[in-house]
This record gives sequence, structure tokens and C-alpha cells, in this order.
Amino acid sequence: MGQVSLLKTFALSTVLSLCAPVVSAQFVGDRTEASGCAAAIVGAVTDSSINVICGMPFEQVTRLVEALSAEDPALRAEALQLLRAQLPEDTRFRVEAVASFFETLGREQVPPERLADTFAEIAGENLALRDRLRSFEGDDPAIQTLREAAAGALEVGDHAAALEALREADELIETEALVALLAERTRNKADLIAEQAAVERTRLDLAAAAMLFDRAAETVGPYDEEAALRHVESAARAWYEHGRDKGDNTALLSSIARWQRLLAATSRKRVPLDWALTQMNLGAALVTLGEREPGIARLEEAVAAYRAALKELTRDRVPLDWAIMQMNLGTALATLGEREPGTARLEEAVVAYRAALEEWTRDRVPLDWAVTHYNLAIALEAISERTANAEIMLNAAASYTSAAEVLKAVGHPAAQQALYDTDRARTAARELEGGETE
Repeated sequence: MGQVSLLKTFALSTVLSLCAPVVSAQFVGDRTEASGCAAAIVGAVTDSSINVICGMPFEQVTRLVEALSAEDPALRAEALQLLRAQLPEDTRFRVEAVASFFETLGREQVPPERLADTFAEIAGENLALRDRLRSFEGDDPAIQTLREAAAGALEVGDHAAALEALREADELIETEALVALLAERTRNKADLIAEQAAVERTRLDLAAAAMLFDRAAETVGPYDEEAALRHVESAARAWYEHGRDKGDNTALLSSIARWQRLLAATSRKRVPLDWALTQMNLGAALVTLGEREPGIARLEEAVAAYRAALKELTRDRVPLDWAIMQMNLGTALATLGEREPGTARLEEAVVAYRAALEEWTRDRVPLDWAVTHYNLAIALEAISERTANAEIMLNAAASYTSAAEVLKAVGHPAAQQALYDTDRARTAARELEGGETE
């Protein structure tokens, strides 16, 4: 038998006139618009003239339910076309959603006397769920996107897509929860390793401590980069101290690599002082290694690091730290000056040392003041020897004298050497002047 038009041949599977009267459908909220389209039953289902769903007579709704739940694509398409023509323009539901409700009613074989109530129930729940999904405010953009996708799917009645989005969100939350738990446990593990490193530091096994700090950083790194960087900084310090004190240049290279990693991860714009201090620590490791290696490459890098640090560690902002940087810069420049011809680097070192003394006063930090004068004297003496300038040598002697006075006052073992250097510089000055002086 050939296919006949839906509008002419669909018959009810149940004779409506035999159905018992039912109580009028009660919707949540406004009885006639709560589900999104004018949907209500007034009186018994046998009175089809007053039974409407979405503005359509009950008999027509029943036919649409049967057609939209059928397996015949042509009948479904024709029913959808009719529904599109009949649905009120002010409905809160798209035609695809209403069609899906009708399909559900037919697939589940909802009795005719329950169609209106059940339609109202699933339509209301669809609308409420869409609103909940879209009004939810979470701190995970990925989860929120999936909620929006589910709401969009519900808007067109695509329940499978809505379920898929919500299941994906569920799995994502579970995965994130597991990752968060693992991250917390990993942080705890890394902290325990770092505590072992601290024990090694207390017994001055700095190499063992450094290796443990490295292990702590590697442990937590995949889960918490900020925590990893804290351990990297501890490792950098331990490798530097071990390399400095034990003459281990490989350890100094390890320290330099870690300071460079920290520098790459530190934002000058966001944390300028941290960035500058990292530059300073990198410079210290470079100078220590540069003093031991031939050539000037490491020392040049150290000077660059110190000058970069001074861009943020300004005298106005942190005067004492600025003085430390000037002192360190002077040391790097003086070491370079010893290896290069001429006096340019030595003169730059003198400028840096004198700048440090502007904040490192004798009253404020007497020992630092004395050490800076000692270093200044060494640089001045080197310049004098290269230029045969007696006046500069006398200035060197004066700085040695200043250092000796404070070193002697505090009982520092270098006091005797400073006195000896004072006499030696005075003698050299007399020789440069070409005769005996007092």
C-alpha cells in the first residue's frame, strides 16, 4: 500500500472518547505559558474543542506524537513541517525541541490522557535545566563551555548531544580532581625531599643538598611550576656555595644553569625586584667561575647581569642593595681589568666602589665599608702601576689605611695585611715620585 499524506490518514491508536476524564494539567508557574507555549488542558480529554497543546488541538498533537516517534523519515519530515507551521511565534521553544518532546511522548507510549501533563513536565524541566546550565558560574572555563554546549543542545532537543557534553564535563571534573589530588600529594613529596636537603645543609654537605633540591623540583615540576622554581632556587644556592667553597667548577656551572632558568621564569614587569636579585645571584656565580677560568667571557656576562640588576635595584628604591650591587659590579670589573690592557675597566671598578661607599658608610656598616676600601685600594694600585701615577698610588695607600683601621678595631685577621699593604703602597708612591718622602 502506498504512503498517504499524514494530514489525511493518521488515526489515534486509542479512542479518545473511551478515555476517562482527567484532572486538568497543572504547570509550574503560569498555567498557560509555563512550558514555553500555550499549553493546557481544560476539562476532559473527550472535549477536543478545548484541549490544546502549543495552540494545537489535542487530536492534532496526538497525530504529531505518533508521526514524530515513527521510524519513517518521510512521515517525520512531514510532521516536523506541520509543527513548524503550527507553533506559535512567541514560544520559548524552538520547533526542534518541541518535536523532540513529542517524539519522546510517542516513544515512551505515554497514554493520551497523560500527554498534556507529561509534555508540560518534560518541557518545563528542559527549560529549567537550560537556565541552570547557563546561569551556573564556575571557575573552570572548559567546564563552563561544556555546560553551554549542553544548554544549546537542549534548546534544539538534541538530548544525546546534551548528555555527551555533560558526560564529558563529568569526566573532566573527575580527571581534574584526580590531578589536583596527585598534585597535592606530589607537592607534599617534594617538600619532604626538600626537608632532607635542609638536613644535608645543616651538616654542610651542600652537594647532597643541591641534588635533593633538584630532585624535589623534578618531582613537583609537572604539577606545580611555582613550587618547582622554589626548589630550583634552593638548588642554585647550594650548588653555588658548594662550588665556591670546594673549588668545584662543575657545581658552579650547575648553579649558573639554575639561575638562568629562574631568570627566564621571572617577569621583570611583574616582580622587578625578584628579577633583579636573580640577576645578581647569576652574576655572583659567573664571577666566581670567571675568576677561575681563563679568558673574560664569564666576567663579561657577570658585568651584564649586574648592570641589568641595577636597572631595578636603584639607590632610591633599595639603597643598601644598590650598594651591594655596586660592590659586586666593581669586583667583576676589577677582575676584568686585571686581564685586559689599559685601565678602562679598572677605572670603571673604582667608580663602582666609590658609589657603594656613598651608602656603605663607616657608621652604618663598618666592616663592609672597610672591605670596599680594600678593594678600591687594589684597583687604584693597579691603575697607578700601569700609569706610573704617584698620586693615584697615594690614594690607594689612603684606602688601605682606612680599611686597616676598621679591620684592626673589629679584630679582623686581615687587619695586618691591610697595614702591610699600606706601607707597600706608600713606598711605591715614593718610588714613583723619584725620591724619599715622609
